[in-house]
Amino acid sequence: MNIEQAISGFTPAILKPGEILSSGKPSVVTTVLGSCVSVTMHHTASVFGAICHCMLPKCAERKKCVKEPECREWPKYVECTIRHMIKKLDELNILRSEVVVKLFGGAEMLDRTGPNNGHTKTVGAENVRVAKKILAKEGLGIAVADTGGIIGRKIFFLTHTGEIYLKRLGNE
Repeated sequence: MNIEQAISGFTPAILKPGEILSSGKPSVVTTVLGSCVSVTMHHTASVFGAICHCMLPKCAERKKCVKEPECREWPKYVECTIRHMIKKLDELNILRSEVVVKLFGGAEMLDRTGPNNGHTKTVGAENVRVAKKILAKEGLGIAVADTGGIIGRKIFFLTHTGEIYLKRLGNE
């Protein structure tokens, strides 16, 4: 099945940087990634799906967020957003062993910190590293990943099936 067939009958929701969407209803979510990452989570039995579009690895104001739970900036950060997604799974009593996790994006597009032991750390690489670290710490394995490289990606996420359709943008 191609993407046109998969999404026919749906109006795709467009997920912008710094946004998250979770749903128990069938929907198609599309987003375009460069150095940003998207983590998708799907639970077949409950038809629950969630996707995020995170721009940066960690929040510099983390201590402030603990004191101010109404922080509106959390969806921008990989660290905060994955923890939020996991909290939602826990609220729905979804076992982590039953969740299918997929990770996309993290292209090397922006220099983040300059030289580091002979390697350049990029925002994309850091986003991927932090996502993998938190998912592993929380007992969530990654079923599919398409990360890194030097080109962007456009993904279509079917919340009700967990399927992803991916289109690479540009030439590598």
